[in-house]
Amino acid sequence: MAAEVVEQGIRTGEWLTIFATLVGPILAVQVQKLVEAGRSKRDMKESVFRRLMATRGARLSAEHVQALNMIDIAFYGVRVFSFHWQSAAEKEVRRRWRDYFDSLEIDNTGWTESQSERLIESRYEKFNALLSSIAIAQNYDFDPVELRRNIYSPNAHGTIDAENNAIRSGLSKVLNGASTIKMDVVSFPGGASANGDQGQSVG
Repeated sequence: MAAEVVEQGIRTGEWLTIFATLVGPILAVQVQKLVEAGRSKRDMKESVFRRLMATRGARLSAEHVQALNMIDIAFYGVRVFSFHWQSAAEKEVRRRWRDYFDSLEIDNTGWTESQSERLIESRYEKFNALLSSIAIAQNYDFDPVELRRNIYSPNAHGTIDAENNAIRSGLSKVLNGASTIKMDVVSFPGGASANGDQGQSVG
């Protein structure tokens, strides 16, 4: 009887060894995938934060807009099958992003200058709240006042942005038929001037 128990124990041990040999590498691969996925997610969050910090003085730039559009993916959290988990910091970032996004969607056409200025200020505050929440999520110790004030943006950049916006706005109005291009005729083919004088040829 005792021999049977010992033999059964050996068989059980052998099966456990075989199971560990087969399953061990599979588990190791899965764990490695989870580690790599976590590292990739952290890198994505860091990239979003750095790009927003670098372009916070140029919020109309393509790089800034692309970084904003990456927030939902970078701070989505973890999804395993039907289970979705987010940290409190990730939830706060996405809440701040929705709040800022809603303000960007407001159409201020027909508003007074003071109303438009208040909207711009509100957007500015909401963006800084978003940036601050991402800084906290990424374990940066930035004062909200620092994020708001410590921005280097040469005046020339602001002038260029304003001129580009004016050009795009004017071109859009022309293409939509809301405006026309002014043309001053200086001369006509054949030497006639715009006031009807006929040019003289030199013999």
